[in-house]
Amino acid sequence: MTESGSAARKRVETAGEPADATQAAGSRYTVQSLVVGLRVLEALAKRGEPRGVTELARDLGASKWVIFRHLQTLRSEGFAVQDPGTEKYEVGPRLYALKDALHDRFPWAHKAREEMIRLRQEVGYTVSVATPLEDRSGVTIIDVLGGRQDVQHTLKIGAIFEFHTSAHGKNTLAFGDPALLERIIARGLPPRTPKTIVSPDALRREVRKVRKQGWAMAPEQADLGMNALTAPVFSSPGRLEGSIGVFGSIEQIGPNPPEPLVRAVVQAARRVSQRLGSQ
Repeated sequence: MTESGSAARKRVETAGEPADATQAAGSRYTVQSLVVGLRVLEALAKRGEPRGVTELARDLGASKWVIFRHLQTLRSEGFAVQDPGTEKYEVGPRLYALKDALHDRFPWAHKAREEMIRLRQEVGYTVSVATPLEDRSGVTIIDVLGGRQDVQHTLKIGAIFEFHTSAHGKNTLAFGDPALLERIIARGLPPRTPKTIVSPDALRREVRKVRKQGWAMAPEQADLGMNALTAPVFSSPGRLEGSIGVFGSIEQIGPNPPEPLVRAVVQAARRVSQRLGSQ
C-alpha cells in the first residue's frame, strides 16, 4: 500500500544508487527513468483506485511534470488509463493481460485453483491466492475467484500489499524467512488505516499468534471496512509458497471469525500444500 512521503521520496531519488556493497556491481546499469516509471506503475497497482498526478508526485517524491510524463507514456502503451472526468489514472488493460504470465511464473497457483473453487462453494466469499514478492517488499495477489454473494468484494490480480497490513503478508512473516520480520520492522511500519499495526512489539505478538494458530487476519488494517482470513501454503515442510484465503467486508468476516470459516480456510491451505508435495 502507500508509503510515507519521505520514505517513498528516498526510494525514488536513490533508486539508481547502491544501497549497500552487494548492489554496487549492478547499479551502474540502472536506467533511472525506467525505475521511476516502474514506481509509478507500482503505486497505481498498490492503491487499487484512481490516483492523480499531484498525489503520486507527493508520494514518490518526484516533480509533477516527471510523473505526468511517465503516466502519459504508460497510458499510450496501455498500462494505465485516464478518467476524462477526474483526470486521474489507474492500471490499464495491458497490465491485466499479464495475469496469465503470473500463472506461468507461479505454477503452483494452477494447482490451487481447484481448491479455490471448493472453498468458494463452501463459504461463498471471494477467494484469493498470494505469494511474497522476490524483493520482499510485500505480497502480491496472483489469483482471485469472485464470491457468490449478490454484492461482491474482490481484489485485483497483481495488487501488492505490505506484510504488516495484510493477512497474506502476516502468513509470510510467520512462516517464511525468520529474519524477514525484523527487516520489515527496521524499514518502518507505515499506517494504511487507523487500525494498521504500527508498533514493532504489537507486530511481533501478532506474528507469534499467527504462527501458533496457523492462520492470519487483518481486520480493517489495509482498507477500512474490509477483512481477510488466510492460511499458509507449503510445497515441502518449511518451504512457504504463499497463502490462500477469503476476502470480504468486516460485516461478513468479522475480527472473531466463526470456527467453520477458519476450518474451511485452513483445510483448503492444507489440501493445496498436499498437492504441492507437502506432508
